[in-house]
Amino acid sequence: MQGEVAMTRELFWLTLTVILTGLLWIPYVLNRTQVRGLAGTLANPMRGDKPHAEWANRLMFAHDNAVENLIIFAPLVLILNTIDYSSPATVLACAVELSCTVQCDTTAFPPRSALSVALPPPKRGSSRQSP
Repeated sequence: MQGEVAMTRELFWLTLTVILTGLLWIPYVLNRTQVRGLAGTLANPMRGDKPHAEWANRLMFAHDNAVENLIIFAPLVLILNTIDYSSPATVLACAVELSCTVQCDTTAFPPRSALSVALPPPKRGSSRQSP
């Protein structure tokens, strides 16, 4: 079609980063609801509130970090798009930003035991050492 402009690769990576950042709060809020109940989730935090799971706290900080990085990253990508500049280096930088966001966020998610994944106990006499 005439007049149709394709999305640049930088905008593509920015879009994925925005979507990921926008979804990161969901597991944290689900944990908050599980720990404090619906009323506690909607209430203002108080000193006596039950603490979140450790992974939920890490995820909250990872989300905060992703938002802070997005505040710097998004305008730069939009400026590149406005001046119609794209190079392999700018595309790589955008892909690396998303990769770093994903890596930071996935390390914040709960360990397997918190996800109720049943692992079989180690066999007796196994050559594996416990950590």
